[in-house]
Amino acid sequence: MADFGEIIDKFIAILLAIFEALSPDLVSRNVNSVENSFSGFGDFPSTTARWTTFTTSTFSSSSTEAPLTFVALLNGTRFPDFSANVCQSDFCRDYADSATFTLNTDVDPCDDFYAFACTGTSKITSSDDRRENVDQRPAETGRNGLSSVPTQLRNRTFTRLRGLLESNAPTESQSASKARQIYKACLNSGPGSEPANVDSLRLILSQVIGGWPLITPTWNASAFDLYRSLATAKSLGFDALFQWGVAENPDDPSRNTINLGEAVLGLASPDFYNSDSAASIRQAYRELIGNVASLLVGDNSTVNTLDVRDLVDLETKLANETSIAVNSTTKNLMSISAFIRQYEPTSRLGRELLNLFKTVLKGVRLDNSLTGSSVINVENPTFFQLLGSQLGTVERLGVDGKRVLANYIGWNIVFTQLPLLGSAYRRALQTFATSAGVIVELDGTGGLGKPKWQECVEFVNGKMGNAVGALYVREFVPPEAKAKVMDIIAMVKNAALQYVTGATWLDLPDKTAAIEKLQAVVDYVGYPDFIVDNITLLDAYYDEISVADSHFDNMQKLSRFALHQQLRKLGGQNGRNIDNDTSPATVNAFYYYDKNLIALFAGLMQQPFFNMDAPDYVNYAGIGYLYAHEVTYVFQEKGSKSNGSGLPVAGWSATTLNAYRALVNSLRSQYRTFPPTRTLLPTVSPEDSDLVADNLALQFVLTAYRSNHTTPEQALPKLEQFSADMQLLLSFAHNWCEASAESTKGSLRSSASLSLQTYSKRLRVDIPLVNLPDFSDIYKCDLNSQIGSSRKVLL
Repeated sequence: MADFGEIIDKFIAILLAIFEALSPDLVSRNVNSVENSFSGFGDFPSTTARWTTFTTSTFSSSSTEAPLTFVALLNGTRFPDFSANVCQSDFCRDYADSATFTLNTDVDPCDDFYAFACTGTSKITSSDDRRENVDQRPAETGRNGLSSVPTQLRNRTFTRLRGLLESNAPTESQSASKARQIYKACLNSGPGSEPANVDSLRLILSQVIGGWPLITPTWNASAFDLYRSLATAKSLGFDALFQWGVAENPDDPSRNTINLGEAVLGLASPDFYNSDSAASIRQAYRELIGNVASLLVGDNSTVNTLDVRDLVDLETKLANETSIAVNSTTKNLMSISAFIRQYEPTSRLGRELLNLFKTVLKGVRLDNSLTGSSVINVENPTFFQLLGSQLGTVERLGVDGKRVLANYIGWNIVFTQLPLLGSAYRRALQTFATSAGVIVELDGTGGLGKPKWQECVEFVNGKMGNAVGALYVREFVPPEAKAKVMDIIAMVKNAALQYVTGATWLDLPDKTAAIEKLQAVVDYVGYPDFIVDNITLLDAYYDEISVADSHFDNMQKLSRFALHQQLRKLGGQNGRNIDNDTSPATVNAFYYYDKNLIALFAGLMQQPFFNMDAPDYVNYAGIGYLYAHEVTYVFQEKGSKSNGSGLPVAGWSATTLNAYRALVNSLRSQYRTFPPTRTLLPTVSPEDSDLVADNLALQFVLTAYRSNHTTPEQALPKLEQFSADMQLLLSFAHNWCEASAESTKGSLRSSASLSLQTYSKRLRVDIPLVNLPDFSDIYKCDLNSQIGSSRKVLL
């Protein structure tokens, strides 16, 4: 699955690693505030005489002695005035205010388009409205960088969801009512409810292991059975010793099977359990377990340090087995019987495994659907071979062995619940996190310093996505918006098909396969229709959930609900949809390789990416670009390894693969040496697919827009001399602009200060424009200019 929102994060991490090698002292001082790290990169090339001054009253040419700055060409006929057909809607005025706010009129777009679009606070007045200057960024439009825009949109979306969940307006949907009740219980949780949460946790521990031995002096070893405890824990939503669940069959994603994962570990990496450099982390981990156990016992009691030692020793052995049992693939399909014969022929784990599965599946009445011949996927068979042997060794210790196993299972449960147990538990967790080198600021709910309402919105939206999404869509997404977005992406997909048909780097068989796969793509746009058209069906999906007054209890109920929904998929047929797997109010876009599905969620169907009243060139540069970026993954290297149904295939021929990698190498060389007059950083290493996606997406969008618009659209106020193509490219760049509203006008030309994050965004604007075949014609650039250059990598 290709996550559009993660692309910049990966890019920045890579740049930071490179920069650390160059200047480790600087990075070490700023490692927790990467966006504020600066480095001198020198000056940009001077502008040329192609552009002239833009006054605050009208477009006019400057004298030859004046600074050669942007705004209009001397020859007005080359940039016709669209002032007779200007959009005067509220959206267009707000959008134009925002766009002109960051327009840097001192920079030639032919030399640095990012700086032109993003680094000024221009006070521009159109020829037909000379009274209004732009003095501040319009709050509603929020036109910021693409790395920060999703954050802004998430915040806006959370605020909207808060209003919907706190509303007392009547609703016919039972699932919506449940979501509001769960949200209210979350808001009401706090210090007053935490003692009850501890009592609920004790009850869970009693159900699973007969009480946590570490805090239960009267713990009865004779009543403990490992596999009964593992089944009970899983039925309540907790994994221990190893992870398992229902997932897609790797060979046939249309079917589901049981998937066996590896150990459940408390520390972030298996290496932390043995590495000399992690000795302080291990000590902090042991202290955390002891401190939490003491808090649960109460009365300043101390716990048996030998119990803590034995617990961590067992976890260390599991970590070692995970490290030793590294497998090159996580796809190992076999029947349950074959797995037991090959890897667990003598261990009790082998004898009990089928019963363990069937006991848990009984909760959804699927226990009879599983037999020894049922196929499962084992991510790491060797790990389970070692695990079975290790468990046999511990169980042979008798009472002491049972105590170690019960303590380990108990800690697995307790560790996940710490933020909900009270301030003392959160302080203990914070102390451990600090010792482990992870700085987190836990608020009163255990969240990362977020307002309580936001934590609760995120929780309910994550657990009841379609119920919350239905509220959101009815209020904020007009029915015609989905149809309009679908029209845009249909045009973008056609542009992708045109490109693939003419791509010279694909040989004929691979080109044919790519075309067939593009034609088979499933598009998830906004939300599944049933959440607004069929309330009865929506409510039936969440019928199992009964709401409690306690947030802690609701968390356990929702965890079990999620488990049951997952288990019910066993043996079932998977449609190529994600209708019940996510929340429509998600601000992101994804490509699902195993389904050949592209998702644009309803959370993206808002400004700046989409607005029903926006000119199409704005929407194509926003929501259209997001789709175009995802659609490139369909036919790139990883995408070639699955067909139109998402099933695995062999992938490209050697001829196509070599041609693709030569193309990527050319792009990498271009990125490393941009601008050609100097080398800013020795290398940049985003994923191959991201480099290609950045460069192709803009081409697809421009092609799609032109195909669907044979007559000019209205121009934006204050930007009357920008053609539709010019405005589309400006809107594309503006989506990447810096989050700061402070003026950086001219800084890229003279201050020699540029943040690493700005550098990555600048590359993602400027280089795709360099490689856009029509850019020079659109902005009337000299072929010797920086962005209008003839030195293109033609994809």
